[in-house]
Amino acid sequence: MEEFKSSPNLFYPNWDSEKHIWNESEYQNPVLDNGNLREATKEELYKAEKYTLADNEIFADGEVKTVELSECEYVENNIIKLNRKKRIEQIKNELYDIRLEYDVAPFEFEVGGLNTCRIIEVLTSPT
Repeated sequence: MEEFKSSPNLFYPNWDSEKHIWNESEYQNPVLDNGNLREATKEELYKAEKYTLADNEIFADGEVKTVELSECEYVENNIIKLNRKKRIEQIKNELYDIRLEYDVAPFEFEVGGLNTCRIIEVLTSPT
């Protein structure tokens, strides 16, 4: 490394210190920013079509943003969409569970809430 620092022309004959820059760090996607080398950001890679958004990422306002998605949501063409069929099934299952919960619950008498059929049933039933 010291040899390269002292005379880079030995390794790269066309080396021009005015045009070329080096750094000890290794970069997969180097960017020269104000005379400093750095790794390219997700945004820069996305714009250069070198980065594919994850299932829960969108590109908005010049930034790659991670979004929280429910079980029924997905991202398509950078827009969050709702899977209606899946959501309808989810609601049906929730309603079914609620119905089962109330059907299994024992009947409770309320003082002001008895209807005439229940009153007759209670009065005429053998004890």
